[in-house]
Amino acid sequence: MDLFGVNAAGQVFHRWQASANSVTWSAWSGFDGSLQSVAAEANADGRLELFGVNAAGQLFHRWQTSPGNGTWSGWVSFDGVVSSIAVARNTDGRLQIFATTPSGQVFHRSQSSPNSATWSSWVQFDGIARSVAAARHGSGQLELFVTNPAGQLFHRWQASPNSGAWSSWTQIDGALTQVAAETNADGRVELFGVNAAGEVFSRRHLGAFGNSGFAGWVKFDGQLRP
Repeated sequence: MDLFGVNAAGQVFHRWQASANSVTWSAWSGFDGSLQSVAAEANADGRLELFGVNAAGQLFHRWQTSPGNGTWSGWVSFDGVVSSIAVARNTDGRLQIFATTPSGQVFHRSQSSPNSATWSSWVQFDGIARSVAAARHGSGQLELFVTNPAGQLFHRWQASPNSGAWSSWTQIDGALTQVAAETNADGRVELFGVNAAGEVFSRRHLGAFGNSGFAGWVKFDGQLRP
């Protein structure tokens, strides 16, 4: 595993496990540049790709030159101005980025082919959102989660794996300010969220499909910054 983070000054760092499944980690290693948020995903060939947004809303990415390598490309900018990002990988290996703009518009774009440095143009979804998360569930479709300015939570999913067609937005109960999502080993997507009071919750799909419904919210102990 590799861990990426941004400190309060905008400096970007990462560290990695000494070996697979190890509890020992490398020391923090810094990247150049100044960012406010980051997201990462592995390409089809195993190379990690890192995405980040700076204080001006510019989106950048960089990638390992080979799988497991500590050498990375330089930062490459995307067009557009965004405020939050998420990334997930299609079953055909293409990475897909999801982003919200400062005005709340939701966009996505994908690699033109697996492992490629060439990307499609931005495509807009309907709706307004302020945070975004994405994961691939067991049926192979990507699933997108957003919160809107009122704290309402919605999701939608690809009509079929790798598809450019998506379901309509469906609301999920609860009031959150931030969301994150990841896929369990059994294919069910797990959703995490923070509410306005800083309380942390999780829930998971009942099955490995976007329309399979969710178990109830489960609260974690502790509080985070909302």
